[in-house]
Amino acid sequence: MALLSGSFCFAQSRQEIDSLKHELAIAKHDTIRVLIMAELCNQYRNINPDSGQFYGQQALTLAQKLKFPRGEVQAFHRLGATYRIIGDLPKALSLIYNGLQIAEENRFYNESVRCLNLLGVLFRDIDDNMKGMSYFQQALKTNQLVPNSKEKVANAITILTNIGSVYQERKQLD
Repeated sequence: MALLSGSFCFAQSRQEIDSLKHELAIAKHDTIRVLIMAELCNQYRNINPDSGQFYGQQALTLAQKLKFPRGEVQAFHRLGATYRIIGDLPKALSLIYNGLQIAEENRFYNESVRCLNLLGVLFRDIDDNMKGMSYFQQALKTNQLVPNSKEKVANAITILTNIGSVYQERKQLD
């Protein structure tokens, strides 16, 4: 059953990638191209990290050329997540910190939340649960500044799940 589930997820991901590539081919505005390439990086990170790196770097380069900070943040975040999958945690941390800095400077609260949450995950990965928990708490606090939306709810669910995982790992189930 797990094999079928994995195949289904891969097929869904492949369809999403094909759709994004089509959108990229017809995109008229470079800022849209940046966002699509950042999403391609995200979609590829688990199934083909090399392609994820390629699209993430392309997104970052174009965003910087355009002086498009929201696109830069998304590219930094998605590239950081890809480097986490590859196992290059120092590079992942550097990329995510860069994205967080730009997000905070521009008051992109939703993007700040995502970067803070990913930093928490990275520190949890290296068994620094206290530092990870600190980032999760910052993410939860910053999420209060995000306007009411599906993203705000999704952020809260993700962050609270990660906080719960830290408590579970520490055997503090109360």
